[in-house]
Amino acid sequence: MNFLGIDVGSTFLKCSVLNLTEGTAAEASGTPTPAFAKTDLSGAKLSPACREIPMEQLASAVRTLIEKAEEAYGIDGVVFSVQMHGFMLFDPQGMPLTNYISWQDTRGVMPGAGGISVLEELRGEEWKSYFEEDGVRLRPNHSVVPLTCYAREHKIAPGTQFAMIGDALVRMLAGKRVPVHPTNAASSGLYSLSRGEWNKELLEKLGLGHLDMPPVEDSRRASACYIASDGREIPLYAALGDQQATVLGIGTGIGDVFINIGTGGQIGYCAAEPVPGPYETRPYFGGSFIRTVTQLPSGRTINVLMQFLKSIGKEIFVPLVPGLAGPGPAGREVSDDADLEAAVWDYIDHLDFEDIGEEPLRMDFSFFGPDGGSVAGITGSNFTIANLIRSTYLAFARSYAENAAVLNIPETAEGKGEVVCTGGVVRKNKPLFRCIESVFPRKCRIAECTDDSMEGLLQFAKWCADGEKTQG
Repeated sequence: MNFLGIDVGSTFLKCSVLNLTEGTAAEASGTPTPAFAKTDLSGAKLSPACREIPMEQLASAVRTLIEKAEEAYGIDGVVFSVQMHGFMLFDPQGMPLTNYISWQDTRGVMPGAGGISVLEELRGEEWKSYFEEDGVRLRPNHSVVPLTCYAREHKIAPGTQFAMIGDALVRMLAGKRVPVHPTNAASSGLYSLSRGEWNKELLEKLGLGHLDMPPVEDSRRASACYIASDGREIPLYAALGDQQATVLGIGTGIGDVFINIGTGGQIGYCAAEPVPGPYETRPYFGGSFIRTVTQLPSGRTINVLMQFLKSIGKEIFVPLVPGLAGPGPAGREVSDDADLEAAVWDYIDHLDFEDIGEEPLRMDFSFFGPDGGSVAGITGSNFTIANLIRSTYLAFARSYAENAAVLNIPETAEGKGEVVCTGGVVRKNKPLFRCIESVFPRKCRIAECTDDSMEGLLQFAKWCADGEKTQG
């Protein structure tokens, strides 16, 4: 039995054929996610703060992925993991009223009436209890923020239907309104974790009580069918939040801590109960929950260091040579930018941090904030490339350890379970992983699978094939 797993990312749509009999994810392919729209559906020009994906273009790209897989392999179902947050609106007849307003939209941080942004307003004391109930530490990307902005700029008629990207996509593919999975619903900031339903009181307080919210179901049954060009009906299943799909894929269970360092950085703990704290709480599977802290040091941060090191290679070690041809860092031959980057990674991979005797530098990773980051603690002997790299990785590890301490892990669980590391950055950074190992009291391991989200979708597809018999 073959399912198709599709991961709807911010920059790329990737898919794999999931062979449920053999338990494999193979035949990977994909296509770029459509670029942000320049206008809304009425044709009005969007401001730079607006980040909207044309949903019809996205659905068209997914149709192509499904059709190609169906023709080549035969597909018995489609499962999705999707970028979380964001929203889309439909009229009561199912016609789109908006593009998909993505998690990257920043209209909510723009000053409004009285110079106060919607984000600042909703972070006020009178709203605190609502978002605690929803397990949210409010940020610009939670659906509630751009939705509130949109509602204040446009009249939302009674009966207007709210959707998130997963259920909206299935709707565009099948022409039918479908439930949203809890792993996505909770990322909106509008879903009560304690009650397992939309937070009606919050919607009323926002003036959105007339909005028609979709049903929320943690179901393994198909929610709709896609009619392929060959006439076959292909079942479509509820879309999972991308973080939960990844955590499922790396085999995380109750009591485990996970670290994901890719383009973004996250740490989380898998818990049996939703306990409020200085973190986000998100539904997982089998009635469990993820406590997570996001926006930690990540690949974006390391890219700043990489660009600095590559500039040294280009400007000093490989000067005035067309195509960068020359000896390169550490004596490696380099012919282009990719070779140069590989040489830098090779240099990093062979560093022995224990041989670096200098005092570590103090790293401030606020590189993307308004005031920028910094490197401090420089002395007459410790500002070397090796120490800069070591200091960066140690600061990474300590940041994750400090945030693990706020996850409210029960004392009885201390030392139990594992720290499961995943993400492209930690996978190809042995020195970084060793730094993480050095600051955590638990056993650390790198997840065995190379495509975590597809492994998670493979597990979910098996549950779907078994119907309601297996609840995870």
